[in-house]
Amino acid sequence: MITIYEIYNDLDSDSYVGSTSNSIFVRFLQHHLDYASGKNSCSSAKLFEKNIELKIRPIELCSEEDRMEYEKYWIGQTP
Repeated sequence: MITIYEIYNDLDSDSYVGSTSNSIFVRFLQHHLDYASGKNSCSSAKLFEKNIELKIRPIELCSEEDRMEYEKYWIGQTP
């Protein structure tokens, strides 16, 4: 199963939507470690640059076959 997830904060409407086959908490940690090590190629880095508390939540579960379709849909549904 694939989890579509959102990284967000409570202060503004900026967010990042992604997907993972791992735990969303492990994936959140990977995002944070990539940012901390200077691997800012992911657009989630914009959220980490704000230096405010970020949260992660699952949005939906889907199959591997539907992963890109669902992720694209949810990206279009979030700020």
